[in-house]
Amino acid sequence: MSTVAKRIIIALVALIVVAAAMLGVAVVRWGPNFGIWLTEPSPQRYGEVALGHLDQGINASSEAWQDERPRVEQAISEATSIDEVDAVLSDAVKIAGTKHSFLMMPDEAQEAVDEYEAPSVEENDGVVTVHMPAFMGTPDQGSEYAQTIAQAVSGANVCAAVIDLSENGGGDMGPMIAGISPLIPDGPVSYFVTGGGESAVMLESGKVSGGGRPTTVDITEKSEVPVAIVTGEHTGSSGEQALLAFKGVPNTRVFGQPTAGYATVNTPFPLYRGKQLVVTVGVTKDRMGTTHAEDPIAPDVTVKPAQAVNAATQWARDQGCQ
Repeated sequence: MSTVAKRIIIALVALIVVAAAMLGVAVVRWGPNFGIWLTEPSPQRYGEVALGHLDQGINASSEAWQDERPRVEQAISEATSIDEVDAVLSDAVKIAGTKHSFLMMPDEAQEAVDEYEAPSVEENDGVVTVHMPAFMGTPDQGSEYAQTIAQAVSGANVCAAVIDLSENGGGDMGPMIAGISPLIPDGPVSYFVTGGGESAVMLESGKVSGGGRPTTVDITEKSEVPVAIVTGEHTGSSGEQALLAFKGVPNTRVFGQPTAGYATVNTPFPLYRGKQLVVTVGVTKDRMGTTHAEDPIAPDVTVKPAQAVNAATQWARDQGCQ
């Protein structure tokens, strides 16, 4: 090997070593912001990263958070374990964020996957009723969830639909919106309004993007049937997002009780060992331009919970199954 070739190889090796070192420094410095830790952090370093996430909360500029932040910093500086920091974060996230914000442990996320509940469907003389439970599962579970709903509401013999959200406490809105996509128009479904501006939740040919996990169903034709939606005090978060997807859609009506009031926008920030700090960062604007946050969303027709599905079914049948 010539002297020139050796010099080139040495230079390349040196360049690779320098690049690897720079990459390592970058991972150590910025990796924790994305949940990447090369070593177990100290409680103080862990808390420092979490504070950065909290500072993106919807109420981070509020007087309440400005008063509380120094106390949170002090508690983190005195913590002797990550568990102690977690206890501090569990309270602090609701001040920098809202009541909708929380610290999620890895076992809680896994529990949601293990306890996956599929939508249930009933059909009676052309009126299809879909009971949509909360959802937070795997991509395959999400596809099944969405496809079950979409197929049910787009059947050839369906003359009206009832969407029961009364026990839908939230989770991943992507499969929910994809499931009801045959009943709502393509285009912007709603808008997330955050400190960074406004972004649309979009529906195009059965594909949902911009809100929750992107999810697609293979049914793209629209079902032009009347839709009755049932809500209650347990309808929250993504359940409310599913409700808002019907705002401004003709021939729809909401029955039941006011919702829980969790229509704010959350962002999950990854922490150490699979934990997530779920922080409220914005509010939701429906397609009619109305903003929704922490106030319960009232139904069009107030009905006792035990009677809501029957009332919704009767209205839907009268509208579409004559």
